[in-house]
Amino acid sequence: MPHSYTLIPTASHADGAISPGPSGPQDSHHVPTEVLLAAAALGWTPNDLRHLLGKRACHFPSEACSQIVSDATAEEPIARAWLQQGQRTGEEITRPVGIQPLIDRLRELPRLRDAEIFTEDLSWVPQRTPPETRSYSRSFQRIEKLLCKAESSTFEAESLALVAKAQLLRHRYLSYEPADTASLVSMRVRLQAPWIKHQFLLLANIAPSYSCSTVLMTRSGIACLIGHPEDVEHCRRLFSSLNRQRLAFLPTHTSDSGTPSRGQVAAYRGAFFHAYAERIGTLLSSRQPARQRARRLASQRHTIATNYVFAKFHRTRALGFHHRDSQGLVDGLTAAEQSNFRPELAALLGTPQSPEEREPSRCPEGRLRSQSA
Repeated sequence: MPHSYTLIPTASHADGAISPGPSGPQDSHHVPTEVLLAAAALGWTPNDLRHLLGKRACHFPSEACSQIVSDATAEEPIARAWLQQGQRTGEEITRPVGIQPLIDRLRELPRLRDAEIFTEDLSWVPQRTPPETRSYSRSFQRIEKLLCKAESSTFEAESLALVAKAQLLRHRYLSYEPADTASLVSMRVRLQAPWIKHQFLLLANIAPSYSCSTVLMTRSGIACLIGHPEDVEHCRRLFSSLNRQRLAFLPTHTSDSGTPSRGQVAAYRGAFFHAYAERIGTLLSSRQPARQRARRLASQRHTIATNYVFAKFHRTRALGFHHRDSQGLVDGLTAAEQSNFRPELAALLGTPQSPEEREPSRCPEGRLRSQSA
């Protein structure tokens, strides 16, 4: 397994959780500003809190957002996020019923240790001057256009084909782009329940092929993807596509002998998702950029990202997966092998396709999945 299969345990107060503060009656209509200030100091952004709390955290008081920026207790990227993400139309994080349990949950937040290099998207990354300025700039602009078009496409096959073209361009200019720790960024991938660990397993299998490292920072599904800006963006987009396919290729029925029990369905799906993620990782890692210098730089980038993770994230542990449903494992492998991802993988990594790989793919039940690239 890649080194990136790690999980941060629930933080104790000594690890940076918000202290309970003085006891006494709380305002029943508002989350105290000091709680939000402490959350920001621990590296939490408004979008992270919305992911954790759901509909109870649509909007944050403007005075809290302004104070987070002015107090300078949070890292600069986190303060910027509060300035941009804090205000949103909708209901405030103010509910007269059940506000105290919400406050208690916010007081137990762990520290998110990627805060100093956090970025929400590439527009936050300062423009650098590469060695081959003119050709690099043109290539980067073409890649950005391809990725933006892929992100807006509603067809999986078209989206992955565009990402594949962007990856080919990436391999061409990779030989000119230096790697250093100063240019690392962290994008957060917010995984939605259910099957959070299995989604993270897929992300962790994709990340090394894009010279990235990843950590699951919270049990609610907030993962950080650490690497150089272009690598992180490409990896995030491909994960988004393959994570949708993970569900598209899941067979509707999991048993031939009547209606399966809930336990049988859960066992099958867990095995399916696990095998799918592992096989996707194997397919990606088996192909490398054609140029030797590009391969060397890709390896160097991955080493830099991994070393950063080891230096910043302590008290991590490996995720464990135990699946005994053999049919789910077989079907997951089949889905990864025969999905529309495989033909695109040849273009993605610059390797020729075999005649078999050009055939339309089918899911384990034999149904065509023409839009599940």
